[in-house]
Amino acid sequence: MRKILISFGAWLLPGLALAEQIENPLTGVNSFDVLYINVLNAILGLLGGVAFIFVIYGGMLFLFSGGNEERIEKGKKTFYWAILGVTVVIMSYSIIQFLYAKLL
Repeated sequence: MRKILISFGAWLLPGLALAEQIENPLTGVNSFDVLYINVLNAILGLLGGVAFIFVIYGGMLFLFSGGNEERIEKGKKTFYWAILGVTVVIMSYSIIQFLYAKLL
């Protein structure tokens, strides 16, 4: 299992080198409110990426379980909580954007 995960990680590394740069949250800042919203958006973007990686990890645990019930259950739980994390991040982002549009 470790060899598969390591080879999968090595397969992803070239893509990470070509990944888009994180936007500077300080560009165009006129007030503390704008800075706060920009920093929150950057943090939520990073958390969404981490949650997506856990979705992939949980799916791989499930697929490569080899019929082992413990590993199947671990993969299902990891996948479930990762999907819940993605949902929370998306909802948080939506709420922040809604409040930003209404308040500012």
